Amino acid sequence: MTLSPIDQAFYDLYTGRISECEDDVVLKFLESKLSDKGQDDFYDNYSWYYSHLMDTHIAFKAGIEYGRKNP
Repeated sequence: MTLSPIDQAFYDLYTGRISECEDDVVLKFLESKLSDKGQDDFYDNYSWYYSHLMDTHIAFKAGIEYGRKNP
């Protein structure tokens, strides 16, 4: 699977700087975002990581958006 440039940047930053969960869990999280069923399945299997990864991903994307609006 090919990640979007933003998701790839998130994966690279997260796996390089944050050690909250294993790299494959981060990849599964990013892949799960492609569908509601995928997110449900991820939550069912990795509920202890879901909120952390979702919050981190939202903050990451907000930072990109802020940077674009305030160069």
